[in-house]
Amino acid sequence: MAAKFIEWFGSFTKILATASVIAIVAVHGQSMNSNVRFNSGTACIEAASEAFDVLTLSRQDIVDIKKVATTEVVKSLKSPAFENQVHGVVDTILNRTRSGHWGALKNVVNAKNQFSAIAGPQSLRPYGSVDKMPNRAISSKVAAEVDRWLEMRARGVPSSVGDNLNYLNPLYSSQSSLRGWGWSVVAQARKSGYVMGAGKATHYHGTSRDLVKYKPSAFRVVIQD
Repeated sequence: MAAKFIEWFGSFTKILATASVIAIVAVHGQSMNSNVRFNSGTACIEAASEAFDVLTLSRQDIVDIKKVATTEVVKSLKSPAFENQVHGVVDTILNRTRSGHWGALKNVVNAKNQFSAIAGPQSLRPYGSVDKMPNRAISSKVAAEVDRWLEMRARGVPSSVGDNLNYLNPLYSSQSSLRGWGWSVVAQARKSGYVMGAGKATHYHGTSRDLVKYKPSAFRVVIQD
Protein backbone atom coordinates (compact mmCIF):
# COMPACT_ATOMS: atom_id res chain seq x y z
CA MET A 1 0.00 0.00 0.00
CA ALA A 2 2.81 2.40 0.94
CA ALA A 3 4.69 1.56 -2.26
CA LYS A 4 1.62 2.29 -4.39
CA PHE A 5 1.14 5.62 -2.62
CA ILE A 6 4.76 6.60 -3.25
CA GLU A 7 4.40 5.65 -6.93
CA TRP A 8 1.18 7.66 -7.22
CA PHE A 9 2.73 10.68 -5.45
CA GLY A 10 5.71 10.59 -7.77
CA SER A 11 3.46 10.62 -10.85
CA PHE A 12 1.39 13.43 -9.40
CA THR A 13 4.54 15.51 -8.76
CA LYS A 14 5.63 15.06 -12.38
CA ILE A 15 2.25 16.25 -13.60
CA LEU A 16 2.44 19.36 -11.39
CA ALA A 17 5.97 20.12 -12.59
CA THR A 18 4.96 19.76 -16.22
CA ALA A 19 1.99 22.06 -15.66
CA SER A 20 4.29 24.63 -14.06
CA VAL A 21 6.58 24.62 -17.08
CA ILE A 22 3.62 25.05 -19.42
CA ALA A 23 2.35 27.92 -17.29
CA ILE A 24 5.72 29.67 -17.41
CA VAL A 25 5.81 29.42 -21.19
CA ALA A 26 2.24 30.68 -21.46
CA VAL A 27 2.91 33.70 -19.27
CA HIS A 28 5.96 34.75 -21.26
CA GLY A 29 4.18 34.08 -24.53
CA GLN A 30 7.17 32.30 -26.03
CA SER A 31 8.98 28.99 -25.96
CA MET A 32 11.77 28.94 -23.38
CA ASN A 33 13.75 26.33 -25.32
CA SER A 34 14.50 24.74 -21.95
CA ASN A 35 15.84 21.29 -21.29
CA VAL A 36 13.56 19.72 -18.70
CA ARG A 37 14.25 16.46 -16.90
CA PHE A 38 12.65 14.78 -13.91
CA ASN A 39 14.60 12.81 -11.30
CA SER A 40 12.73 10.64 -8.83
CA GLY A 41 9.65 12.80 -9.06
CA THR A 42 11.66 16.08 -8.64
CA ALA A 43 11.34 18.69 -11.38
CA CYS A 44 14.73 20.02 -12.47
CA ILE A 45 14.22 22.84 -14.91
CA GLU A 46 17.36 23.83 -16.78
CA ALA A 47 16.63 27.03 -18.64
CA ALA A 48 18.87 27.37 -21.66
CA SER A 49 20.46 30.69 -22.56
CA GLU A 50 17.77 31.10 -25.21
CA ALA A 51 15.12 31.67 -22.52
CA PHE A 52 15.29 35.36 -23.42
CA ASP A 53 16.80 37.17 -26.38
CA VAL A 54 20.33 38.38 -25.74
CA LEU A 55 21.85 41.79 -26.45
CA THR A 56 25.65 41.62 -26.27
CA LEU A 57 27.53 44.85 -25.69
CA SER A 58 31.14 45.39 -26.67
CA ARG A 59 33.42 47.78 -24.82
CA GLN A 60 33.09 50.19 -27.73
CA ASP A 61 29.30 49.98 -27.50
CA ILE A 62 29.54 51.04 -23.87
CA VAL A 63 31.81 53.97 -24.74
CA ASP A 64 29.28 55.08 -27.37
CA ILE A 65 26.45 54.83 -24.84
CA LYS A 66 28.42 56.97 -22.41
CA LYS A 67 28.93 59.62 -25.09
CA VAL A 68 25.23 59.86 -25.87
CA ALA A 69 24.26 59.83 -22.19
CA THR A 70 26.75 62.63 -21.52
CA THR A 71 24.99 64.81 -24.08
CA GLU A 72 21.44 63.85 -23.08
CA VAL A 73 21.49 63.73 -19.28
CA VAL A 74 21.29 66.90 -17.20
CA LYS A 75 24.30 66.46 -14.94
CA SER A 76 23.16 69.01 -12.35
CA LEU A 77 20.19 66.82 -11.39
CA LYS A 78 20.23 65.53 -7.84
CA SER A 79 19.83 61.90 -6.80
CA PRO A 80 17.72 59.93 -7.62
CA ALA A 81 16.57 62.04 -10.58
CA PHE A 82 20.07 62.01 -12.08
CA GLU A 83 20.43 58.22 -11.91
CA ASN A 84 16.91 57.68 -13.22
CA GLN A 85 17.57 59.90 -16.22
CA VAL A 86 20.81 58.04 -17.02
CA HIS A 87 18.96 54.73 -16.82
CA GLY A 88 16.22 55.98 -19.12
CA VAL A 89 18.66 57.11 -21.81
CA VAL A 90 20.67 53.88 -21.59
CA ASP A 91 17.60 51.66 -21.73
CA THR A 92 16.16 53.55 -24.69
CA ILE A 93 19.41 52.92 -26.61
CA LEU A 94 19.35 49.24 -25.63
CA ASN A 95 15.68 48.86 -26.63
CA ARG A 96 16.29 50.52 -29.97
CA THR A 97 19.27 48.29 -30.65
CA ARG A 98 17.39 45.12 -29.73
CA SER A 99 14.40 46.17 -31.84
CA GLY A 100 16.50 45.85 -34.99
CA HIS A 101 14.72 48.78 -36.60
CA TRP A 102 17.74 51.07 -36.56
CA GLY A 103 20.41 48.41 -36.97
CA ALA A 104 23.46 47.95 -34.75
CA LEU A 105 24.05 50.11 -31.68
CA LYS A 106 26.38 52.37 -33.65
CA ASN A 107 23.54 53.09 -36.07
CA VAL A 108 21.17 53.76 -33.19
CA VAL A 109 23.36 56.40 -31.56
CA ASN A 110 24.23 58.02 -34.91
CA ALA A 111 20.66 58.10 -36.24
CA LYS A 112 19.79 61.46 -37.75
CA ASN A 113 17.92 63.88 -35.49
CA GLN A 114 17.55 61.36 -32.67
CA PHE A 115 20.17 62.53 -30.18
CA SER A 116 20.54 66.25 -30.74
CA ALA A 117 24.20 66.78 -29.86
CA ILE A 118 25.31 63.76 -31.85
CA ALA A 119 23.50 64.02 -35.17
CA GLY A 120 20.87 66.66 -34.62
CA PRO A 121 20.07 69.77 -36.66
CA GLN A 122 23.07 71.74 -37.88
CA SER A 123 21.83 74.76 -35.96
CA LEU A 124 22.81 72.90 -32.78
CA ARG A 125 26.35 72.29 -34.06
CA PRO A 126 26.29 68.52 -33.40
CA TYR A 127 29.38 66.33 -33.43
CA GLY A 128 28.07 64.52 -36.50
CA SER A 129 28.66 61.05 -35.02
CA VAL A 130 29.77 59.48 -31.76
CA ASP A 131 33.16 58.76 -33.32
CA LYS A 132 33.73 62.51 -33.72
CA MET A 133 32.99 63.14 -30.06
CA PRO A 134 36.29 62.80 -28.15
CA ASN A 135 36.47 60.38 -25.24
CA ARG A 136 37.70 63.22 -23.03
CA ALA A 137 34.28 64.85 -23.44
CA ILE A 138 32.60 61.98 -21.59
CA SER A 139 31.34 63.00 -18.16
CA SER A 140 32.97 60.88 -15.44
CA LYS A 141 29.80 61.20 -13.36
CA VAL A 142 27.63 59.92 -16.20
CA ALA A 143 30.14 57.21 -17.16
CA ALA A 144 30.19 55.81 -13.63
CA GLU A 145 26.39 55.56 -13.52
CA VAL A 146 26.24 54.00 -17.00
CA ASP A 147 28.69 51.31 -15.86
CA ARG A 148 26.74 50.68 -12.68
CA TRP A 149 23.43 50.44 -14.48
CA LEU A 150 24.72 48.15 -17.24
CA GLU A 151 26.14 45.80 -14.61
CA MET A 152 22.72 45.72 -12.98
CA ARG A 153 21.04 45.03 -16.32
CA ALA A 154 23.54 42.22 -16.91
CA ARG A 155 22.52 40.73 -13.56
CA GLY A 156 18.89 40.67 -14.66
CA VAL A 157 17.44 43.99 -13.53
CA PRO A 158 14.69 44.93 -16.01
CA SER A 159 14.59 48.01 -18.21
CA SER A 160 13.71 51.22 -16.38
CA VAL A 161 11.46 52.25 -19.28
CA GLY A 162 9.89 48.93 -20.20
CA ASP A 163 10.03 48.24 -23.93
CA ASN A 164 9.65 51.88 -24.97
CA LEU A 165 11.58 53.43 -27.84
CA ASN A 166 11.09 57.19 -27.50
CA TYR A 167 11.55 60.00 -25.03
CA LEU A 168 11.49 63.76 -25.15
CA ASN A 169 11.46 66.90 -23.07
CA PRO A 170 8.45 68.87 -24.31
CA LEU A 171 10.05 72.15 -23.20
CA TYR A 172 12.77 71.71 -25.79
CA SER A 173 10.89 69.94 -28.57
CA SER A 174 9.56 71.45 -31.77
CA GLN A 175 5.84 72.04 -32.15
CA SER A 176 5.76 69.69 -35.14
CA SER A 177 7.32 66.90 -33.06
CA LEU A 178 4.93 67.52 -30.22
CA ARG A 179 1.91 67.44 -32.51
CA GLY A 180 3.15 64.42 -34.42
CA TRP A 181 4.11 62.12 -31.54
CA GLY A 182 5.41 64.06 -28.57
CA TRP A 183 2.22 64.76 -26.65
CA SER A 184 1.20 61.13 -27.07
CA VAL A 185 4.49 60.01 -25.49
CA VAL A 186 4.07 62.53 -22.66
CA ALA A 187 0.59 61.13 -21.95
CA GLN A 188 1.95 57.57 -21.98
CA ALA A 189 4.73 58.51 -19.55
CA ARG A 190 2.37 60.21 -17.13
CA LYS A 191 0.25 57.08 -17.08
CA SER A 192 3.11 54.55 -16.85
CA GLY A 193 5.35 56.55 -14.54
CA TYR A 194 8.28 56.49 -16.97
CA VAL A 195 9.18 60.10 -16.19
CA MET A 196 12.90 60.62 -15.63
CA GLY A 197 14.44 63.79 -14.22
CA ALA A 198 12.97 66.79 -12.44
CA GLY A 199 11.55 70.22 -13.16
CA LYS A 200 12.55 71.58 -16.54
CA ALA A 201 15.04 68.71 -16.99
CA THR A 202 12.49 65.95 -17.44
CA HIS A 203 12.37 63.16 -20.01
CA TYR A 204 9.03 61.52 -20.81
CA HIS A 205 9.34 57.95 -22.11
CA GLY A 206 6.88 56.17 -24.38
CA THR A 207 6.59 54.95 -27.97
CA SER A 208 5.28 56.78 -30.99
CA ARG A 209 2.47 55.05 -32.86
CA ASP A 210 4.61 54.26 -35.90
CA LEU A 211 7.26 52.50 -33.78
CA VAL A 212 5.00 50.32 -31.62
CA LYS A 213 5.50 47.37 -33.97
CA TYR A 214 9.25 47.51 -33.33
CA LYS A 215 9.07 47.20 -29.56
CA PRO A 216 11.52 44.49 -28.46
CA SER A 217 10.59 41.39 -26.54
CA ALA A 218 12.28 40.73 -23.19
CA PHE A 219 16.04 40.39 -23.49
CA ARG A 220 19.14 39.84 -21.39
CA VAL A 221 22.15 42.14 -21.48
CA VAL A 222 25.57 40.53 -21.80
CA ILE A 223 28.78 42.53 -21.49
CA GLN A 224 31.77 41.23 -23.41
CA ASP A 225 35.02 40.81 -21.47
